[in-house]
Amino acid sequence: MSTTTVENGRFSLMIRGEKLSQAQVEAGLDLVATSFIEQGSLLSRLPRIEATEDLWVHEISLTSPDGTDTALNGLLETLLAHKPFLNALAAKCQITLRLYVRSSRAHITYSLMPATLQKLTEVGLPLELSSLSWGEFGV
Repeated sequence: MSTTTVENGRFSLMIRGEKLSQAQVEAGLDLVATSFIEQGSLLSRLPRIEATEDLWVHEISLTSPDGTDTALNGLLETLLAHKPFLNALAAKCQITLRLYVRSSRAHITYSLMPATLQKLTEVGLPLELSSLSWGEFGV
């Protein structure tokens, strides 16, 4: 199996909506928020920008040095175990999974295994991919 070229990365579960309760989301999903921004919170002073909605985020690092998706797989298993709550939340909020990867190489490799893709389908959430590369060539 090839080794990942991802030097830094994370998965984020992002829930956006109005009147989100951090405690209720944490209890319903059995996950702890790594950040929570309330509607109206100051995001920037110059120019003045305030959050237009609540944002609950749970982040996990990419953990497998061989380039497989064990971290995402574990997160998806947790979400599947709480699918009724997730579905109720999705009816009133925007929920997204995001994969962010960063590498100094021109080519980024990260493998999503078939079992994880199946779980992603069962969970029914979109997966956004965000990558940043410095573009240096080499092995």
